[in-house]
Amino acid sequence: MFDKMSERGFQGDVFTYGILISGLCKVRETGFALKLYRKMAERNCEGDLVIYSRIIDSLRKDRLVDEGVNMLFEMVSKGITPDVVVYSSLVNGLCSIGKLKEAVTFFEEMVGRGIAADLVMYNTLINGFYQVGMWKEAARIFNWMVREGISPDDITFTALMDCLCKEGKVGKAHEIFALMRQKGKEPTLFTYNSLMGGLCKAGQLDEAAKLFGLIADQSWKIEEAFQLFQEMHFQGCKPSAVTYNTLIAALCQAGRVRTAKKMFDEMHVCGQSPIISTYVVMLDGLQKWPC
Repeated sequence: MFDKMSERGFQGDVFTYGILISGLCKVRETGFALKLYRKMAERNCEGDLVIYSRIIDSLRKDRLVDEGVNMLFEMVSKGITPDVVVYSSLVNGLCSIGKLKEAVTFFEEMVGRGIAADLVMYNTLINGFYQVGMWKEAARIFNWMVREGISPDDITFTALMDCLCKEGKVGKAHEIFALMRQKGKEPTLFTYNSLMGGLCKAGQLDEAAKLFGLIADQSWKIEEAFQLFQEMHFQGCKPSAVTYNTLIAALCQAGRVRTAKKMFDEMHVCGQSPIISTYVVMLDGLQKWPC
């Protein structure tokens, strides 16, 4: 269509090219978008920040990150200053292909230009280091964002905790978990699973039981408590009588007495003897909700 318009003498301006290039990038036709961009340049029509941003992000989605970097250099050479959107695309793309050193370089370049990073960019970097087990770098970025006044979300906390647990730094992970709750961020099931796995592997069974109690005490999270209980088994962390008691009490409180009874019977199979409070909660549950 554009070729037909050109044949009829229509030259187009940056606004028209921008619409067409954005449309092509949206449907993942990055190659055609680049061809159109080159035609645009041949006609002495310079691209603007929006056009470069669209193309760079499209290249990132196609995992052509090096080409995206070249586009950044090109736009800078023409006096166009990249914004946080452009840098975010490149940092995201570089992290996705494991080029973390380059990602940090562009991040620091962006900050040096006085452009403030947002939560998404910090999370991207932390997750990139988390994927390769570089917990010290992940922690450095975490501390950086806190200094800059950016409040971490549950994704930030969980990624850092999981990275620390996998590196055997369970104590530090527990500190991050405490900070997460202090900041009013709601831990997800993955958060609990990560810390539970770390505690079990470190042989900190009492701490694992306490963690389980935190979620089991919230009756509306009973399904999450069940999954966390299964995670304890998976990690080779044998649930104690207190752990069973906590789950049985939560089940009875939620009216799920049949399931509580099954857990009560399972205790004996697993070699755990019910404690007095276990009998009390079971009897109370059976009285309120007879099977």
